[in-house]
Amino acid sequence: MVELFLQTAQWSEAQFLALNYALVVIGFLLAKAVLPARKPIGRITFLLGLSLFALLFAVLDGGWLYLTVGHRYGMLEGMILTLFLLPAFHGAALQQISSARAADMWGSSGKDWIALVPFGVIVFVFKPGEKAAAAQDAPYSTGRATLRVLRDCALVLLSLAAFMTSRVVIETTEDSPLAYSAEVEQMWAEVTNTLSPSSQFKLEVAGTRPLLPFTLDSQTTLIAIRAADDHLYLTYRYKGYAEDLSDYHGLNLSDDACAADMFRSALMQGGTVHYEYTGGANVPIRDYTITAADCPSGIDS
Repeated sequence: MVELFLQTAQWSEAQFLALNYALVVIGFLLAKAVLPARKPIGRITFLLGLSLFALLFAVLDGGWLYLTVGHRYGMLEGMILTLFLLPAFHGAALQQISSARAADMWGSSGKDWIALVPFGVIVFVFKPGEKAAAAQDAPYSTGRATLRVLRDCALVLLSLAAFMTSRVVIETTEDSPLAYSAEVEQMWAEVTNTLSPSSQFKLEVAGTRPLLPFTLDSQTTLIAIRAADDHLYLTYRYKGYAEDLSDYHGLNLSDDACAADMFRSALMQGGTVHYEYTGGANVPIRDYTITAADCPSGIDS
C-alpha cells in the first residue's frame, strides 16, 4: 500500500482528480447495490446533507497531515488505505442522499445517478419534488408557515456555512506546513528505504522521467532513465572530452550514488546503478557500474 501511494504521489493533478472521481463512482455504485433505499427528502434537507458531508470529508482528508503519527505507531498502511478510500465513502454518502432526493422528485431513486454528472446536484437543489410541492400547497396557519420559512432559512444558512467551512478546511490542509516538515521528509525516506531495490528504482524512474531531458551542467544532460529488476540505468549526453570521463570521475559517481538520499539503501540490498555516457549521435563513450562494494562505509549523506 505504501509503495502504491509513493507511485501515485508522482501523478499529475489531473490524474489525481480522475482517480478521486473514479473512487466516488465506485462508492456510489456499491452503495446503490448494497444499501437500502432511503425515505424521500426535500431540497433543503438534501442541501444540508450535501454540505455536512462535504465538511466531514474535508476534515477527514486532513488526515494526510498526520501520517507521521501513524508511522510512529505502526499504523501508516492502515491510514493510507483509509484516506485513499475516502472518495469512495463520499460517493456512498452522495448516493444515499441523492436516491432519497430522487425518490421525492420522481417517486423512485432511479435517477440518483444525476448527482455524478458535473453540476448535477443543482437539479436536486432547485427542482421541486412531488411531496415537497404537495406540502407547499397544503394549508398552514400563519404562525406555522412563518416558523417553516424561518426554519428553512436557518437550514440554508447552516448549509452555506458548512460549505464555506469545508473550503477553508481544504485550503488550510493544502497550505499547512505540516505537509512539508522535516519529520515528513524523514518518514518518507525511512519508508522508501524499506522497499526492495526494484521498487526504489521504479519510483526513481517515475519521478525523473517527466523531467527529461535534465541538464546537469553545460556538458552533461540526462536524456534517459530506465529500471530493470534490481538495476537502474541512467543515460547522459556528454559534450566534453572523453578523457575527462576517467576512473576518478567514477569515484565521484560512487560517492553520489552511495549517499543516503540517493541510492544507498537500494545498493546495500543488492541493487546496481549504471551510468552510461554517450556523445554525438548517441555513440557510447564510457559507462560506470556502481554496486554496494563501491560505497565507502562512512557515507551517510
